[in-house]
Amino acid sequence: MGLFKGMFKKKNKKVGELVLDDSPKMAESDKKGFEFGDFWIENGLLIKYYGKDENVVIPEGVHTIGDYAFGGFNFIKTVKMPDTVVEIRAGAFNGCSYLTKIEFSKNLKIIDRKSFSKCSNLNVTELPSSLTVIRENAFEYCNAITEIVLPDSVKEMGEYVFYYCNYLNKIKLPNGLKTIQRYAFSGCGSLQFMYLPDNIECVGDGAFCNCVKLERVATAKGLNNLKLGKEVFYNCKNLKRY
Repeated sequence: MGLFKGMFKKKNKKVGELVLDDSPKMAESDKKGFEFGDFWIENGLLIKYYGKDENVVIPEGVHTIGDYAFGGFNFIKTVKMPDTVVEIRAGAFNGCSYLTKIEFSKNLKIIDRKSFSKCSNLNVTELPSSLTVIRENAFEYCNAITEIVLPDSVKEMGEYVFYYCNYLNKIKLPNGLKTIQRYAFSGCGSLQFMYLPDNIECVGDGAFCNCVKLERVATAKGLNNLKLGKEVFYNCKNLKRY
């Protein structure tokens, strides 16, 4: 009977027959996920958003925004996170193309892969000082980002992280970062200058390829003292000094 739990209406009072209900019902054990109105939340994990508000306020007590919890919701324009949030999981806001503003948790530590991929109208200028990890493809195709400061707390930054952010023209990298992963800034067509912090030891394949306006890359060590991957500056037609 567990398989069919909640699928039948009560007996018809007149004829006593069972009538199939077209709309599936949740088992009692699952209902706790809907205790927060438009949010499905279990043990601090926000699993899914079911609302229609364009300005979303995530409830206090949520510590993790789950995989694709808001993925593809084009109607969302702003999101405010409580300071209880410490992790944004894979694709959480992927494809939210009308999202313009995020108020991040002050205690956020991890932004997982593709979290804000294809959020083409999202303008982020800085990330919280608590952040330690930004995983691959996190902000790819975010064309509204023009400049951003990455806090020194960030120790790990994935590949393709700002891939084809076409209007990104200014970025401050974390001082503690040791590796720029492959294709991290590939296709950032508005980027003109890049300073590599002293702790950078390795620059991955194609990290700045197709940055067609890039003119200068500066580092205290000099690029000759770094481990460079293949085609790091491929098609950087305006690169004059590094």
